[in-house]
Amino acid sequence: MDKFDVVAAIIIKDDKYFIAQRNRNKHMGLSWEFPGGKVEEGESFEIALKREIEEELNIEINIKNKLGEENYQDDKINVKLHYFICSHANKTRLGLQKMNLKIIILLKEIVIL
Repeated sequence: MDKFDVVAAIIIKDDKYFIAQRNRNKHMGLSWEFPGGKVEEGESFEIALKREIEEELNIEINIKNKLGEENYQDDKINVKLHYFICSHANKTRLGLQKMNLKIIILLKEIVIL
């Protein structure tokens, strides 16, 4: 099985992280993920990420830096995931077509009593 590159946007605003739910009819349907998609031949990671976010969410993003990458393989796919820290670039609202969307708050500290 050939490996392909996938990019994902970790969109952060006010210590909140944006996630999207995968289409129920796609591989790993209804799983929650950072939005993004497959890198097409000849595209840079950054161009692919901006294109995917525009297509999926109808917004523009600013890409700040690459956070990391990881390999994932199962019986249907073999991908290298590339994660980028991003921000929402314009005043338009995050798009609601095609996906269920959520904003999550990452706990900075867990206090055990």
